[in-house]
Amino acid sequence: MMSRNSCSSAQCAVVRKLPQRLATCALVAGCALSLCATVRAQQADATAPAATPAPGPNDALLSKQIPIAEVDEPRHDFGTVWATEALQHAFVIRNAGDEPLRIIRVKPSCGCTVAGEYPETIDPGKTGSFPFQLNAKHINGKFTKSVTVTTNDTKNSQIYLSLSGEVRKFIDIEPSLVQFGRVKVDSVITNKVMLTNNTDKPLEISLGDKQNVKCFGAEIKELEPGKKFELTVTAHPPFETGINRVTIPIKTNIPEQDTLEVACAATLPERIELRPDKLQISSPVRAETVRRFSLTNNGEEPLHITSVESSDPRLLVESKALEDGRKYQLSVTVPVNYANPPAGASIVIKTDDAKDAELSLPVIAHKSTPRRTPSRPAMGMLGEPAPDSKAGTFDGNVIEVGGKQDKVQVLVFYASWCGFCRRALPKVEALQEKYADNKDVQFIAVNLDERSGRRARTEDETIKHYHEMKLTMPMVMDAEKEIAKPYKVTSFPTMFVVGKQGDIEAVHVGARAGFDATMAGQIDMLLAGKTRADFPRGLASVPIQPDIRTTRATVQTAADSSSDDDDESSDN
Repeated sequence: MMSRNSCSSAQCAVVRKLPQRLATCALVAGCALSLCATVRAQQADATAPAATPAPGPNDALLSKQIPIAEVDEPRHDFGTVWATEALQHAFVIRNAGDEPLRIIRVKPSCGCTVAGEYPETIDPGKTGSFPFQLNAKHINGKFTKSVTVTTNDTKNSQIYLSLSGEVRKFIDIEPSLVQFGRVKVDSVITNKVMLTNNTDKPLEISLGDKQNVKCFGAEIKELEPGKKFELTVTAHPPFETGINRVTIPIKTNIPEQDTLEVACAATLPERIELRPDKLQISSPVRAETVRRFSLTNNGEEPLHITSVESSDPRLLVESKALEDGRKYQLSVTVPVNYANPPAGASIVIKTDDAKDAELSLPVIAHKSTPRRTPSRPAMGMLGEPAPDSKAGTFDGNVIEVGGKQDKVQVLVFYASWCGFCRRALPKVEALQEKYADNKDVQFIAVNLDERSGRRARTEDETIKHYHEMKLTMPMVMDAEKEIAKPYKVTSFPTMFVVGKQGDIEAVHVGARAGFDATMAGQIDMLLAGKTRADFPRGLASVPIQPDIRTTRATVQTAADSSSDDDDESSDN
């Protein structure tokens, strides 16, 4: 029997292991306390204020306050409207930025669109009204007018607005100009004009006391009661020599178009016409040349040439009857190195006409100036980054012109008055159709018609020319040359081929034969990842000189070695 103070062997073993178990518990408790302390420290860090990091180099740019120009409805369609005095609409521009939005310029594309009063500055979060008035009185049919608003928004400095619709005349006049052309002294010629009432109100019209104006007479016949009328205009003697012009006014009962005007013109030529009326010779004459002019008898009696000679014996003159008694051709042979004598020279024609027995044709020899080779500063843009800009197309879309667009762009600068452009545009349009399904190729036409001056074209005339040429590529009207100037365009057509990286890889000036095939080859190579340095000699616009910008003096290749002065129009 064990005593109270004694223990079994099992009990003794437990007692021996007790310090080891206590040590293990102490270790676990220590880890738990350490974990709790870590959690409490993290919680304390979360509630403590964050430390301010050192300012980075781009922080100033990220925190910079800027104005942001926004317009919810940049296009307004008036729909079908009558040809009233004015159409009005106000666009609303909002400043979504945190700095004042400054309006630098508001520019309508043509004079028929007039801007009203608008704010010079729009505060952050505010809006501004931009009213416009469009004179539709002289518009007929569908139209699109554009407006460019320039602001200090650095990311979107230009806003493109458009006004469109279709204008109907209350009364259509077809044709509005009655052209009789050339007439004889005893001619009696009749032309007809259709007047159509487009309103629901029955039309009543009258000529009043203007049924006969000078050499023109007019009569009105009602074809369909209140709707259609026929105006018969007759040109009759006596005619004045030269152009005979009148405007026939017609009164109506439509208040909005109470007076109609029908213009009439007829030309009575001189009784005896010399064309040209002077013989101009450029000196020095480098080779013997023959100049021709004609004599036409527009009188009633026949006329015959009895003799023709020159006051300068060095000029040999001959005459030939094209229509005996009516029309003659005269030939003047000009010798090499001809120059006018001090007293001048003339061709003297003697006839059997009682009134004009002797006619004189002056000979004017003037010193010719050396033929000017068109300056082509645009060729110096080869290899340069293509200037980029946003532009509004004539039909109200916004496109990127130039710059790095990750596609091949072909930019075609042209003018509607340019004959060489008429030759080139159909070929460019054929290329546009060829690559129409390739999203990596884009053609853009940039029209440079001016709105004033001797070559002025209205916006409607520019758009009409675009449709007449059957173009489908996007077209931007750049009357102020804002796009053309950075490209240094001075003659038409000028075409740039821009690579995917935004560099100008080829420049074509003029409408030389085969330029379209050359351009197609360049486009294909650029699509294949090549650059102008890889173009074979026949496809190069200029000689490639690595790391040296091509100057105007080097703009010539074997393919372009022949003179092409006659394939481009100067802007001067």
